[in-house]
Amino acid sequence: GLLLEKKEAVTLDEMEDIFQMEKVTSEFFDRYKDKYLQLKEYLEKDKVFTIESKKYTNNIEEFSEEFAKKLMGQLAFLYFLQKKGWLGVKFIPATLKLNEYKKVASNKSNTEKELLSKIFSRISENEYKRSVSKIKELSDKEADILAGCFKNTDFDDKWGTGEKRFIRTLFDQHRRIEDKNNKGKNFFNDYLEPLFYDALNNHRGENQYFKEFNCKIPFLNGGLVAVDPEMLGKVFENLLDVKNRKSKGAFYTPREIVHYMCKESLINYLDNEVEGAKREDIEQLIQMGEFIKEEDQHLFEMFYKKPDKENPKSDDWELPVTILKN
Repeated sequence: GLLLEKKEAVTLDEMEDIFQMEKVTSEFFDRYKDKYLQLKEYLEKDKVFTIESKKYTNNIEEFSEEFAKKLMGQLAFLYFLQKKGWLGVKFIPATLKLNEYKKVASNKSNTEKELLSKIFSRISENEYKRSVSKIKELSDKEADILAGCFKNTDFDDKWGTGEKRFIRTLFDQHRRIEDKNNKGKNFFNDYLEPLFYDALNNHRGENQYFKEFNCKIPFLNGGLVAVDPEMLGKVFENLLDVKNRKSKGAFYTPREIVHYMCKESLINYLDNEVEGAKREDIEQLIQMGEFIKEEDQHLFEMFYKKPDKENPKSDDWELPVTILKN
């Protein structure tokens, strides 16, 4: 956005300023903080929330503060997943042509074929249609078996292809139901809670299929999703001391300082522990490790020892060496 606003040529210094992490996260935090405070102040005035809070504590202000922080954190986390295209990844298609249905059903067990025929109804000579209501009636085990029929097929969309407005789509769907039925569903109870607590935390199906939203759900405990810790770290740790609009937050150690501390610690550790190694070689390896040329690979080998069965402690070097290489 900032680049598009610039009509004249952009200098290198201006480019660095535009993409400066500190500036981006500071602006994001300011907006995030404002939304958090709006929510907190709204909750403190809400009679229903006050009544519910008193079941746990008499300190409504403190309770609303913690509740708002947790809710905002959950929403921010969902936003990052959504932005990466990890939410709403399609899996089981809405329709199948006759040849596609036969291909999916081929070499499948009787159980799998029964589930396919239960979920897909033939609506014409050459087409089958999926029943969302029947999918929701399946047990978690049956839903996972059904999803397995489409795994590694053309219908198994890749991670990152999910709808970038997935949460908004859920909310719009909720509003349509609400308008149609007058009372409708509760967006938090019927949509966000199943998504955050059930799908992302409790669902452990092999194929990661979540029948409630008819899509794949990222398997977070498997390390599949990586959310930028720099952005989240600054936002959430800054909020630790925010209690009102005058609070500034608590700022944590910048990444550059952490990198410097880690490098100095490794240099001192290896200088003390590795016999025969020169400190300048160690410093060169730590400071320029990722740029080491082929002829300098001996620097890595100098600090590496293969595990010795007779001397188990000899593999102690594997941890620092791994850190160096990464």
